[in-house]
Amino acid sequence: MPINSRVRTRSQTRCGAQHASVQAIPNASILPLKPKLAALSKPRARARPKSTATTRQDKSTKAPPQVRSAVPLSNLAPTVRSRPYTRSVAAAERAMEAIRGPDHDQKARASSNAVSSKKAAPLPAPRTPPRGQPALPPFPDFVIENESSGSKAGASEITRTVMQELHSIESIDGAFLQGLYTDVVSESKIEDFLSATLLYDHGKHAWTGIPRDCQDEENLLTPLRSIIDAIVNGLGDVNGTRRVVDTRTSDFLHADEASHTSKPLISVLATGPSFQKPKTLTGEEQADDMNIGFSNTASIFQITRDTTSFDNKHIEQLAILSREIMINQPNRLFCRSLLITEARVLLLHYDHSGAYRTGFVDIHDDPRTFIRLVLGLSSVEEEVLGLDTSVQWVIENGVKVGGTISTLDASGKRVAYALQSVEPIFSRDVVRGRGTVCWAAKDATGSPVIIKDLWRADMKGPEHEFLERAKGLRGVVQMVSFEDDRAQTKDFRPETYRSDDFYNRTLSRITMQRYGASLAHSPSQWRAIAALRDAIQGHLNLVKSNVLHRDVSTENVLLSMGEEGAPSGQRGILIDLDMAAPVKGERALFSVEGRVGTWLYQSSAVLKSGADSDGLAHVDHDYLDDLESFFYVLCHLLYGFDSIGVAKSDADLAQTAPLGRWEIQDATMASNSKVIYIHSQGTFIPPAAFWSQPCLYLCDKFRRFIGPLILEKINIRAPMRSAARKALLDGLHSGMEDHYSQVLSFFDEALEELAKPGGEAPRRPLSASTTSSLDSPRRDANPPPAPVNRGVKRSIEDVEALPNVRRTRSRR
Repeated sequence: MPINSRVRTRSQTRCGAQHASVQAIPNASILPLKPKLAALSKPRARARPKSTATTRQDKSTKAPPQVRSAVPLSNLAPTVRSRPYTRSVAAAERAMEAIRGPDHDQKARASSNAVSSKKAAPLPAPRTPPRGQPALPPFPDFVIENESSGSKAGASEITRTVMQELHSIESIDGAFLQGLYTDVVSESKIEDFLSATLLYDHGKHAWTGIPRDCQDEENLLTPLRSIIDAIVNGLGDVNGTRRVVDTRTSDFLHADEASHTSKPLISVLATGPSFQKPKTLTGEEQADDMNIGFSNTASIFQITRDTTSFDNKHIEQLAILSREIMINQPNRLFCRSLLITEARVLLLHYDHSGAYRTGFVDIHDDPRTFIRLVLGLSSVEEEVLGLDTSVQWVIENGVKVGGTISTLDASGKRVAYALQSVEPIFSRDVVRGRGTVCWAAKDATGSPVIIKDLWRADMKGPEHEFLERAKGLRGVVQMVSFEDDRAQTKDFRPETYRSDDFYNRTLSRITMQRYGASLAHSPSQWRAIAALRDAIQGHLNLVKSNVLHRDVSTENVLLSMGEEGAPSGQRGILIDLDMAAPVKGERALFSVEGRVGTWLYQSSAVLKSGADSDGLAHVDHDYLDDLESFFYVLCHLLYGFDSIGVAKSDADLAQTAPLGRWEIQDATMASNSKVIYIHSQGTFIPPAAFWSQPCLYLCDKFRRFIGPLILEKINIRAPMRSAARKALLDGLHSGMEDHYSQVLSFFDEALEELAKPGGEAPRRPLSASTTSSLDSPRRDANPPPAPVNRGVKRSIEDVEALPNVRRTRSRR
């Protein structure tokens, strides 16, 4: 069932919940869900304002943009009519007491309370601090604090990381806000609230208690928090599930760097099936008086002065906080936050296609839009907040203890799977992009499955189409079912939204068979080599089915389930086809797209692909590039692991030759480094002594095999007629079967040697005076047969002489 990216009314949500609620399933059983009601409300998340022209972010943002004319405020003046004392009025009374103090206007409050005793149930006591409580510290600048060192650092480093990910934050007309969240509350309720509340002065057309000539943001926080609290509790029907909290002294732990914390100004604390208490630095639950963080925050409101020179730093601060909410809440589709001044408000939206900000809207002249924004960003309906409600948790004492995920089964029926872990077994910490999240669950028979959520770009083919072609292929992941078009990022934007940097992404969900751990967790050398061998065989099977994987890596090769006993061809499984592409040509050997994948594993040709200025022609990503990537996976095992399951740290890996040279920022230099290693260095750069001699022999054979192929592809890229280039390519690829056969034979020979007694024994260390033959493959051993080279080879000196054209790392 596709996610309704547009917002529904509360009545429809409650009605739908009665017919399609997902409950935790005992004993990991799988149950069919009742069909959802056909009638849905009109969309409201994607509004149609009168003017929603998209523009580049303006240089000056001090002047508010033109907005739709508001209803004349004279028509909204309080009348002499009487009305019931409701929660709206009570919340407003409490907020005014926080602003003006308990001694202000006692006569007016006494009159209202008299009505309240007759018309409304008792309300909870105000949450304002008692008099005499110690004063809060000075209003803080936005900082990222390092808890481990106690130092405070500006957010510049994290800001750079976030903005590199986002590229830019587009600006759209603030009139978009006037059509947003129109269904969260009726106009009549807003009018009743504004007519009765003491927080809004109709004569002055302004919210009360907010200083217009504010010299300090701290003077804004208390009145704004009180107004927001009155709106949430008076109109939000939150029933205690949402609290407006002053969090300027609260530490919100960052997910990507646990020692870093932020202190948002106003946060909406949320409880419900998608929220849980945050963890401390030690991984323990926080005490009740400190139980707020990114994992249980519905939205964040930052505050600044209108008189302050407004610049991009305020938007970037919101982006940092919104990104952390997205990462800490794995079922988030999008996150929205507000920047509020003493006079205006704007909204920042963050999702897997990037971010945009609106222009300002005047909160005094247009209080209705401000009210709707507050209610939308504090809604009790998780869909309205931007959460995927098909993933739901069972919460006990504020902590997730179980949960379910619903999707379609192989017959197309909606079913719910019991989650085996409350946290994803895999998720990306980069929000803009594919946003891959993988869940471990069980099917109806108790067999384990993996359920994968992925946001694919429009120009990409759906992964399920490639998995359909892979059905029955040995050595390749097998799909159980899929659900496509669950949501699209374009539906979270105005219909008139335009940006050169916007790429629509579609959310899909795929259920697959579950396998073992990744290649990096192999329990022995033999199993690692066997798994890599069968993954290469699976890659060949894919190519024969007209699918090119294009993202070969250590993490994309999985071990078979169980310790031993998997048949040959199934000991290693090639997974993750979301970067795969259909390949063109009669023999389906060439990809239609450019450079993708992880730099460490990319082939030397792919690293240099694109519109090069060195005079070389573009080269397509083909099966030989993926074979070369398999070689770099083997190198990663030999150089990146000191023992079975003992990987080098990132810092050590960066200093380890040759791997550190393959991860540098310059694509051409990384490519040249790989060519040098393959053609001259090889395992003369000794891997860790743990790795046995058969593994080094395998690496050397593989290296000698791909070297001539690399030079031949360089020759093919040289200036020549297209017909001649095509003839060379056809000749090169005519040996496809033989290429795979030779590589697989190297692995089979290594496996035979590793299976012998002592075959996995570590190599002896080097002597002080000589180079032992046990430290690197024997140079007098019979080398593997080189593939036929049908062109003039370039020497390694020729390769190094090519200009170093700087490249930008591919964003996934």
